[in-house]
Amino acid sequence: MMKVSKLFICSSVLMGSFLFMNNVQASNIVDNSSLSNQQSININKNINDNTKSDISETSNRAVENKQENNVVNDQVKMTNDNDTSLIQKNKVTNTQQENNSPYSNISNDDLYDETTNNSVPVVPHSSNNEGWLNQYNDWYYVSNDGTLLKDQWLNYNHKWYYLDASGQMLHDTMYTINGVTYYFNNAGNYLTNQWLRYYSSWYYIGNNGGILKDQWRMLNYKWYYFDASGQMLHDTMYTINGVTYYFNSAGNYLTNQWLHYYSSWYYIGNNGGILKDQWLNYNHKWYYLDASGQMLHDTMYTINGVTYYFNNAGNYLTNQWLRYYSSWYYIGNNGGILKDQWRMLNYKWYYFDASGQMLHDTMYTINGVTYYFNQNGNI
Repeated sequence: MMKVSKLFICSSVLMGSFLFMNNVQASNIVDNSSLSNQQSININKNINDNTKSDISETSNRAVENKQENNVVNDQVKMTNDNDTSLIQKNKVTNTQQENNSPYSNISNDDLYDETTNNSVPVVPHSSNNEGWLNQYNDWYYVSNDGTLLKDQWLNYNHKWYYLDASGQMLHDTMYTINGVTYYFNNAGNYLTNQWLRYYSSWYYIGNNGGILKDQWRMLNYKWYYFDASGQMLHDTMYTINGVTYYFNSAGNYLTNQWLHYYSSWYYIGNNGGILKDQWLNYNHKWYYLDASGQMLHDTMYTINGVTYYFNNAGNYLTNQWLRYYSSWYYIGNNGGILKDQWRMLNYKWYYFDASGQMLHDTMYTINGVTYYFNQNGNI
């Protein structure tokens, strides 16, 4: 208990002394006239020392602040230098990115600026933009490495497109790829299983997209033929495997009927083939179709050693005289012109030479005997 009282007393005395000294200093600062000169000097000295100490402390703080400011400035400078370096690095990086852009490999021959006539490659804004590119109303496809797809198929959104040797997407045209000819429509898709009207000709496209060529095809229960170019045959004759067919304006081949074609007559058999080098009995009359299939008419023609004459209607004549190119002939009952033989007609004898002509106004030796035939052909 005594120790506590002593500590309390000592604390009180010290506190009192502290308060007293503060009062004295304040009194001295306010009014020094009541003090002795010596005291005044001492007090002023203390004040000056305290002031110097404050000034020194203030100066030290200013130095510290300056040092801190220098440190901050150095940090700002380093930051600015780093920013400058970063900007330069970004410039280099951007330049590298630009050089490594997916479109940087596209040459002037590939792309051109639509707004000028100069060969300026057009680089889209996005450096990672894989996809379609339109130039002069033509479409190209740019791959993810920046190059144009060329000479290859492209499956895009479950549809097939083809990029040609220049990279253009094919459209509104036929194009042959690996021996198969396709037609690409306006949207660039190839067609399948349908008719195609192209430059006034008809084509048919199979289920693989290829245009049918050199082959028959039954469509809607009718037969059509597509030639080596893929055109549907129509209004024409065409020979297939040795058989010549005629295809009408609708592209169907005809059967079992007469055909008038370029001023000549032909007959088409039941298999669709034009009859050639053979006789035809039609409506109880005989006709002959030559090696080209033409019906013979207004002419002589030798078949198996027998020479026949076919009139304007194509029928061969029998048992009658024939005036042909200023000469006279006689046709026997089999339709053959008489040759190298005598014939009595209306009780008069006539002779027909090796060509079948009746002799007249001439001498002619037969079996060692020479005869004279007058202008009427009689001896």
